[in-house]
Amino acid sequence: MNRRLISVILLLALLLSSCGIKKIGEENNTTAADTVPAGNLTTDTAADTTDADTTAQTPESTVSFAACGDNIIYYGTYRDAASQAYDGGRQYNFSPIYNNVKDVISAADIAFINQETPCADSFPPESYPTFNSPVDLTYDVAEAGFDIINLANNHMLDKGAKGLLESYNNWKARSLTVVGCYEESDSRYITYYEKNNIKIAFVAYTYGTNLSEDPANAGLYAPYLKQSDVAGDVKEACDNSDFVIVSVHWGDEGAMTPNEDQKNFAKIMAENGADVIVGHHPHVLQPIEWLDGKDGK
Repeated sequence: MNRRLISVILLLALLLSSCGIKKIGEENNTTAADTVPAGNLTTDTAADTTDADTTAQTPESTVSFAACGDNIIYYGTYRDAASQAYDGGRQYNFSPIYNNVKDVISAADIAFINQETPCADSFPPESYPTFNSPVDLTYDVAEAGFDIINLANNHMLDKGAKGLLESYNNWKARSLTVVGCYEESDSRYITYYEKNNIKIAFVAYTYGTNLSEDPANAGLYAPYLKQSDVAGDVKEACDNSDFVIVSVHWGDEGAMTPNEDQKNFAKIMAENGADVIVGHHPHVLQPIEWLDGKDGK
């Protein structure tokens, strides 16, 4: 598969953390993306017209992508949501939180959010240090327009393996794609998502979790950054998709610059084919940087 990055648009807005929108594009493919491995990505700004049969070329496809950082629900947040519940509706109404950025979210073909707190049925709502959010949140986040829910973060096991499983199932019940939490232990931490004939690979990691219960107790697996074959994961994702987005929960809270671990892992990701790295966890904005891979991409 011929992979091309046609153009990039980046727009930042605020949503509890940060929200960005990126435009991904390539030529349409006449073969199903799920069955044909991808070739090497190039960063041409226009389609290659050196092919002998230019009449066979198809129009380019584009996908816009928005990414939001830590969606973390504190006591005051779910108390406010309870106060805004309406008669005949759900017990909690979180939708006003997203009103000012809903246009950004819904305008994107694919919108991603790092869901920092579990949403488990068997536990009451709770704030710091072991979070759990009302399940009503899952409806309002879906209705705001998000498509991809990342669970790989340090709070994913705040309610243990049982809470993680319930949260995982609740997000999937909203017909959303969950990344950063997996049902298979022997596969790479990769989720493939196709939009507008463009196959995008999401790879997700977290630096760790606050509670150490093994999620395998509930049949799930968490992608720990330092215990994973990051180079292998990203390379496999690159070989089998048109575009690779890595989500990684890392860094130091409150730090305005990346630490050495972030820099080292980012280099590994870039060298093995990552196109975009979406970082979260510090709760502040860190710099955007361009990284060069081994092939100069």
